[in-house]
Amino acid sequence: MTCVADDDIVKQVIGGNVNAFEYLLKKYQGHVMKIIRKHIPGSHADEAAQDVFVRAYQALPNYKKKRQLQTVAVRHCRPDLL
Repeated sequence: MTCVADDDIVKQVIGGNVNAFEYLLKKYQGHVMKIIRKHIPGSHADEAAQDVFVRAYQALPNYKKKRQLQTVAVRHCRPDLL
């Protein structure tokens, strides 16, 4: 899946193709890790990233386009921003 819009991937996942979420995971993994490392110790970064992607996956039915994963990542690391 190259050059596929995030909206299309989200529709595929919601439509039952849960494996399509891997595309979003790979696409945003580096960016999410950068955000996480700015807010929490590196020793907890991998676990926090996994939590962020689980939350993002669970939130797909309410997906609102741009910056969803960034918002989830920051809120996960900084619950005081909720």
